[in-house]
Amino acid sequence: MLLKKIQLISFRNFEKITLDVEENINIFLGKNGEGKTSLLEAIAMLSMPKSFRTSNINDMIRFSSDYFRVIGIFNDDDGEEKKLEIAYQSGPRKQRSLKINNVKKSTKEFLSGVYIATFVPEDLYLLDLGPTKRREYINRVLSKLDFMYLDNLSRYERAMKERNAVLRRINEGLAGRDELEAWDRQLIDSGVKIIKKRLELLFEMSGGISKKYTEIAAKNDSVYTAYVSKIHEILGENHILKYPFETTDLEELFRSALEKRVDRDIATKVTSVGPHRDDIYFYLKDKSMEQFASRGEKRTLLLALKVTELEIVKTYTLRCPLLLLDDVFSELDNDRQTQLLHLVEPYQTFITTNSEEHFSNFKKAKDVWRFAKGTANKA
Repeated sequence: MLLKKIQLISFRNFEKITLDVEENINIFLGKNGEGKTSLLEAIAMLSMPKSFRTSNINDMIRFSSDYFRVIGIFNDDDGEEKKLEIAYQSGPRKQRSLKINNVKKSTKEFLSGVYIATFVPEDLYLLDLGPTKRREYINRVLSKLDFMYLDNLSRYERAMKERNAVLRRINEGLAGRDELEAWDRQLIDSGVKIIKKRLELLFEMSGGISKKYTEIAAKNDSVYTAYVSKIHEILGENHILKYPFETTDLEELFRSALEKRVDRDIATKVTSVGPHRDDIYFYLKDKSMEQFASRGEKRTLLLALKVTELEIVKTYTLRCPLLLLDDVFSELDNDRQTQLLHLVEPYQTFITTNSEEHFSNFKKAKDVWRFAKGTANKA
């Protein structure tokens, strides 16, 4: 899948801008605040119709306007043209529209249009930002690859919200413990499916991460990933879940962990066990990278993780994903900048930077777009 044209109307600081894209590697060059990241944000929304910068969709509407439109024209691997569009208006009635080839689509249908991976500076701190960010990362990848995962995630979050409400009522003496059973069943059913898909993905990614890490670091260091579950931690067993496993065994473990934590959950009025509390660990030579790795080693791991994600996506979807790199070069040393450019060569890539030095040693064909005052012109 290749992006051939992107058009923004009343989006951020752009009144209207259209880029006809020809090369696989596209550099967006300009000072901060000139709209480079806004254009990347718009491209990303054609894959996952929400911003990687803000949770408030109104932030993306240009000042003095009450709507925006983003249109992307793609060519799929068979040469067929595909038009994706997202539009939003804030008034007089809030309304969002998602279309593929001018036909309105649901969010789930729209998600099947194209896979676009983003790589922003915050991603380079994935090991340091805590388990919430790591769960968000794996949820984002799996939601695009497996729509049933997205359904199970929604079902799990609804069940947990209802269970927490019952916990509050029990704490206040307004309900009995037997009211937890129905929500426990739903929590276990969807939670086990979530954990299973996470384990499958990490199992498939593990070898690629280790291989790419070795290539980037030019060292034969062993790197591996582990899924750390609250379920086993609470039960006092080996806390690292491994794939494959028996679903029925995990269901029983989940139920036992919920029962063991029920008094604490009632006291705190929140559910303390399940995939919403799990984490992903990365190890280098049997030591936790979060605690012991150098900054350079962490950067190398995150580059390896991102490139492995692209390869997994290609395997799952049988389509080549797009990659967006937002100002990550300023966070990398020269060697890692060069390594990253070579690793992304097979993918159509859009890169924002404020310095020509970041790509001056990259000799492959590329287009450079200079951004200034709400415009972008090919250099």
